[in-house]
Amino acid sequence: MFQKSQLSNVVNAAGWTDMADGATPRYYEYKNSGDGSNTSKRKWTINASAAISINTVLGDSYSSWVDQSGTGSSSSSTSTTVSKTAAAKQVTPAKSAVAKGPVCTPTAGGAATKDDTPAIYAAIQKCGNGGTIVIPAGKTYYLNTVLEFDGCKSCVFQLDGTLKASDDLTYWEGKTAILHLKSVPGLTFTGAGVIDGNGQKAWDHFATDSFYKRPTLFYIDGGNNIKMDGWTMINPPNVFH
Repeated sequence: MFQKSQLSNVVNAAGWTDMADGATPRYYEYKNSGDGSNTSKRKWTINASAAISINTVLGDSYSSWVDQSGTGSSSSSTSTTVSKTAAAKQVTPAKSAVAKGPVCTPTAGGAATKDDTPAIYAAIQKCGNGGTIVIPAGKTYYLNTVLEFDGCKSCVFQLDGTLKASDDLTYWEGKTAILHLKSVPGLTFTGAGVIDGNGQKAWDHFATDSFYKRPTLFYIDGGNNIKMDGWTMINPPNVFH
């Protein structure tokens, strides 16, 4: 259960089953440091060559119910292993670690001159039917054309990076929006990322030409079951939404 611990002590304290001599239980143990050193029980033990983080298996809230009395000075975040038993079915991984449906992460072009809208749209088409589209943290995707969501049906758009619009006055003139959700039947738009409208140039131009038709940054036209939380919009060329 834990690196350099006595498996039977920890497993019992957590309300699970003890190491047994029967053929049913299977256990992972770090370098046979616990009951794996017992010859009569070793045949049911699988020796793990490296430790893994327990929160990878049990989620970040495991410490409130797992007895760690047998761990000694080992760190629960860096020096742990896992015991596999039938009782482990009671454990539910953290929700953040469970992906629902297919997951797509579009490839960013890496430069403002490269339009990332087609790659994001393709990801929506591929994984949008009940799946998840991920914009990872630390990545910037450039929207040089309108991003539409018509392939999304009860999908999740996980925005942890940045979506940044171009400041091409000619292209954006007369466009309804930079991100356009039209009649989308279910969308969860979530994450800690940013939508950057890059709109200063549009505002400067509008000051000299009030007839210039600027796009809305984020526009929802119909649809249902649309949920949004967490992310931020900045620098719109017109209104935010």
